[in-house]
Amino acid sequence: KLLFRREAEQYAVVSTGSFPSVSGAIPETAPVQSTARFHTLFVICQLSSPFGELFCYRKEERTIMKKACPYCGSIHDRKYICDKKPQIQKRQKSKEDIFRWSYDWKAMREYIMRRDRYLCVACFNNLPGTVRRLNNEELSVHHIRPLKTNFELRLDEKNLITLCRFHHEKAENGEISAEKLLKIL
Repeated sequence: KLLFRREAEQYAVVSTGSFPSVSGAIPETAPVQSTARFHTLFVICQLSSPFGELFCYRKEERTIMKKACPYCGSIHDRKYICDKKPQIQKRQKSKEDIFRWSYDWKAMREYIMRRDRYLCVACFNNLPGTVRRLNNEELSVHHIRPLKTNFELRLDEKNLITLCRFHHEKAENGEISAEKLLKIL
């Protein structure tokens, strides 16, 4: 029975056969910090060698990492979730959000784009900000009268228009009036 010691590890080696000296076989260990907390881990391993089977019983002391908590100021284990950590509030889904994921909306959106021939209606009618008249890039379907105020018009063909991203943002911000969009439709 051979016993080797290092700063934070102990090795006990027992052999069932003869083997040469293994004094250089123990890996170097990192120096242990005096402020670290330790726990003990026991490992049993079996190795085969040309000189017989080698069994080792290893006792290691490993560092448990701790960190300062930004929420309460105390020191916790790094996997600990502090009670004072603010919880993320999930936003309640509105009826508008639920509608936008419905099959009815997806089908109507495709119908409106087909009706407008996959072109921005505002660009086709040369509203301010038009770069090219036949614009078929970054299209979306816009509710002329907003869903929040007129939810009953959500699937009305006369309230829906195909716009490019630029004109859609202008319409959402009120730079393009609803009356102007209704006229060009």
